[in-house]
Amino acid sequence: MPMHVLAYHATVAREDFPRFELSDDVGYHFGSKDTANRRLEHLLQGGDEDDLEGARILPCLLTMQSPLRMADCHTWSLNNVIPALRNAGVISAEQSDALWDEGYLDQAGFRALLEGAGYDAVIYRNETEGGGDSYLMLDADRIEFALTKAPETDR
Repeated sequence: MPMHVLAYHATVAREDFPRFELSDDVGYHFGSKDTANRRLEHLLQGGDEDDLEGARILPCLLTMQSPLRMADCHTWSLNNVIPALRNAGVISAEQSDALWDEGYLDQAGFRALLEGAGYDAVIYRNETEGGGDSYLMLDADRIEFALTKAPETDR
């Protein structure tokens, strides 16, 4: 049964966007209002004045069916998730070694590993921005802007 969560995303994008697009991260991060505000403060540190113009928190509706609970990787770079995937039992020691030997794990590979193991999102206790659960969504089609679309009746 699908799980629906209202969560928040910090951005400094100056223009509105109709859909989330991946940057160099492994997915799209969401959390509580407080977590998103702390993330926004972090994004604005050392930024330029143009960042202030686009700084905002976006409320979003997330839909997931089989999320994986993982530890916070703090920096969700692609290589930082390899030990976390092993600790979560998603990959074996041999798979972990093979990924290290290759020298990287790309975004498509991360998503394929999780989806191949039956997961469609990640839930982690966000230690970096102050605690509470945060959500790492793998598929932009499972993210709806809460202010532009009314919830469907099953939510």
